[in-house]
Amino acid sequence: MPRAILLLSVLAGLLVGAAPASAVTITCDPGEYLLVRGENPTIENLRAHNLPRKTDGYAPRCLVAEAIAAEIQRPLQQGRKAPRTVSIMGAQWSSGKWRCSYPGDRAVCKKRGKPRRRVTMRLV
Repeated sequence: MPRAILLLSVLAGLLVGAAPASAVTITCDPGEYLLVRGENPTIENLRAHNLPRKTDGYAPRCLVAEAIAAEIQRPLQQGRKAPRTVSIMGAQWSSGKWRCSYPGDRAVCKKRGKPRRRVTMRLV
């Protein structure tokens, strides 16, 4: 009997250890990578949802999120319309194409595919 309980507890531990990680939301500090500058609009509440730890094996989640925020902020500061699609890349990485929408005073950029990846922010 004790052997069966031990065996069941070991199996339960293996099943829990093999379960996929839950959805991860990371809050980023705008300006950490010096891509977001100035005001009009100011970027607040920058969040990365379900982004991999390293995009293309190189770029951290908050770098990708801040690069997307900078691509949205730049045209708005120049008096142009906010972009509907954004393509983000660095010297050693690319995160592909993101579709952006602007409900209210927020911006939401989504990437197609699974898991559902998105970057959200508030435009003040």
